[in-house]
Amino acid sequence: MIEVVIEDLVYGGKGLARMEGKVVFVPRTIPGERVSIRLLTEHKRYSEAELVEVLCAAPQRIEPACALFAACPGCCYQHVDYPEEVRIKARQLADFMEHRVGAAPEVWLSPVPAPGPLEYRNKLTLHAGRAKGMVLGYYGFDNTRILDVARCPLAVPALNRMLATLRSDHEFIGRLSGGDTVTLRHTVSAGAVSWIGSAETGKTFTERTAIGEFDVPMGSFFQINIAVADLIFRQVGEILGELEPDKVIDPYCGVGVFAIVAAQAGIRQVFGSDRDGLAIEAARRNASRLNAGSVRFAERTAFESLRELLDAQHSDRVAVVLDPPRTGLEPRVADIICGRRPSNVVYVSCAADTLARDLAKFTQSGYRLTKAGMFDMFPRTAHFESVSVLEWSGR
Repeated sequence: MIEVVIEDLVYGGKGLARMEGKVVFVPRTIPGERVSIRLLTEHKRYSEAELVEVLCAAPQRIEPACALFAACPGCCYQHVDYPEEVRIKARQLADFMEHRVGAAPEVWLSPVPAPGPLEYRNKLTLHAGRAKGMVLGYYGFDNTRILDVARCPLAVPALNRMLATLRSDHEFIGRLSGGDTVTLRHTVSAGAVSWIGSAETGKTFTERTAIGEFDVPMGSFFQINIAVADLIFRQVGEILGELEPDKVIDPYCGVGVFAIVAAQAGIRQVFGSDRDGLAIEAARRNASRLNAGSVRFAERTAFESLRELLDAQHSDRVAVVLDPPRTGLEPRVADIICGRRPSNVVYVSCAADTLARDLAKFTQSGYRLTKAGMFDMFPRTAHFESVSVLEWSGR
């Protein structure tokens, strides 16, 4: 066995130590801890190891809430007390932004924790497989073996109650085949529901948020932590109210949340688009219900929307609100923003690495980062949301 001291926790949640000058990554550790490790994989510039024993524990170490913590890749911070997790994530975002974007200290908003680190997820996607009988759960680290999950501590209690009911229902278990996915979804209005395979086309949920109720098609995207989502919605509304643009373009609008936030902030010209046609239909209903009927929605890609609306705009007071998937912006989407130069970009991201890549491109083209902050949408996991604001400053 080899003894090392953990120096840092890197993005993704692994501890960083050094062994004869070479970096070694060790999961389920905390900075300052002295640990015993076993090397697993050697690479040219770094090694990967497994934790054997914590020899000297950090004061922030706690008992994990889940018995599957060591085997399940979904969580990486269950052994860390929650205030320390928030501090770690805020520092990870800052490291990305300072190294890739040159973010100044004054841009940082205070990190926003979740109201609680557990029982927040309103959706679970489980996988069915056979291993001495049918199992239902998450994939393990090898992305092949399925861990049998009786309960997920991240899920809202109603979903865990439904999961227990489904697992004890022999008729339901008998309908499952290896490779099936089982989705559990919870809303305040409908309670807990489940389905096997693809979502039913045409069925919608109603999500209650701080800015109103939203129709959400069964297969469309909505945030899984409503409490933190509400805080982000309010933050973006405040930002748009301060910027006072003549026009807001939301090219990844989904069911219309940020477009409606813009209208509620007093912006008179708001345009939303998404490639999900069912989400756009819901966005129109949501806008009508929430007195934002002047918002125009269209089913199209982000690039198509920006190409049309930025080309047609006649004011330099235009803000683009971006909330792309975890992969970030397509190169041509970033290119058209850099080329057409809207006065402001508000970027909501769930992936700090792709965010830093995209913001580096913006700042190199003449944008300046003015605000950035971390919102812990996904406690106990490696992921978090962030909100960044850029303004065109010329070159």
